[in-house]
Amino acid sequence: MKRRTACLLAGWLGSSMACSFARECAAPAETSACPWLPPGTLYDNPDNPFIQKLSVFARVHYQYAWIDGESGGHDFWYSNHGEIRRVWPGLHASLANGVLAAHYEAMLEDDRHPSHGDRDLSYLANWALYLEWDLTKTFSLAGGNWWLGYGKRCLPLAEEVLDSSKFLPVVERTAISNRALITTTGGSAPLGAWIRHQAGPWETFAGLYTTDSAAYWGNWDDGTAVVVETQRDISDLTGTDAAVAALAFYHTDTEGRDERLSGDLNWLASAWAIVTEGPWTLRGNLLFGEADSSNPLRDGRVWGVVGTLERWLIQDRLELVGRYHYQGSRSPQGIAPYARYIGWAVAQENAPPAPSVRGDEQHGLYLGLNWLLCGHNLKLLTGAEWDHVSSDSTEVYDGLTYWMSMRMFF
Repeated sequence: MKRRTACLLAGWLGSSMACSFARECAAPAETSACPWLPPGTLYDNPDNPFIQKLSVFARVHYQYAWIDGESGGHDFWYSNHGEIRRVWPGLHASLANGVLAAHYEAMLEDDRHPSHGDRDLSYLANWALYLEWDLTKTFSLAGGNWWLGYGKRCLPLAEEVLDSSKFLPVVERTAISNRALITTTGGSAPLGAWIRHQAGPWETFAGLYTTDSAAYWGNWDDGTAVVVETQRDISDLTGTDAAVAALAFYHTDTEGRDERLSGDLNWLASAWAIVTEGPWTLRGNLLFGEADSSNPLRDGRVWGVVGTLERWLIQDRLELVGRYHYQGSRSPQGIAPYARYIGWAVAQENAPPAPSVRGDEQHGLYLGLNWLLCGHNLKLLTGAEWDHVSSDSTEVYDGLTYWMSMRMFF
């Protein structure tokens, strides 16, 4: 079974730090597969009644992107000249005889090099900062295990969002999945309170978040957002090595708010599943939502589908990945391709005013090869991705992005 698929099941095995719904925002320090990497554990004493374990961890990602594209009737070639994608250190602590879990993760990079800006390595935001209380260890509660949490923690809404960047099999998420990565305008997880429940093959999450856009903490002076997610181990139904399916729903009141969370969505519904059998893993995600933008050309319903197929060529060493994604909108500019490089490339490689790459329909294909040098602790990802965006059946963008990324974590 794959390491990251096993992580899916951790919550159902009773782990207080379940990876199942929150692999991206709640993953603690991992056991390193590389003997030369730091072990991460600073302190470990289960007999100490105050602090039982303290661990540090970090992820560092560097990547290149080249685009051979066409937009507005002009062909162009773009290079991002290399980008420090992530420098995210953090710490995780087990406190009060394992009753409390404290988690902190910082974002230290603000690399504007791909848009001809500065490469700034500084304290950008708190990606995650929260405390979670294991209620089952405190009270005699029936019906499984219960946790209560408060702080900055991401919302479990899409399959690609949930898979940590440490384990994600592609260099970048699709545009529709990235839209479901609900963050503050500063790029950090929003502030909220949540309750989590696990019983048998089921795990459920419900949270209330503020729309305040503060990058470091936040307040409750603006609007609120609600998210509910439930998932189940379905391997008993599929007969495969591992399988999980989930449903998630997000809603926020955008009317009259001074601040809003990313994605400009009134609501989003998501259904996803992952099935693993031998060297194969199949992932699928359906998403439906409604955008609320200040621009009427971008308002209205949006939808998408993402399907990813993975195959180990050499088990735990060399992996082939293919992905198809589609997104659509009722509005002529309701969707956009993944904006990290395509928007910058079109703006830089065309004379002003740059043509719009927004449309009402997008198709994308990705083919990649991943080389795990030292498990997922150190790996090289390569890939090529084709994107086609149209508006009212008229092409607005067509291009190939070539990817190369180095990822390391301990």
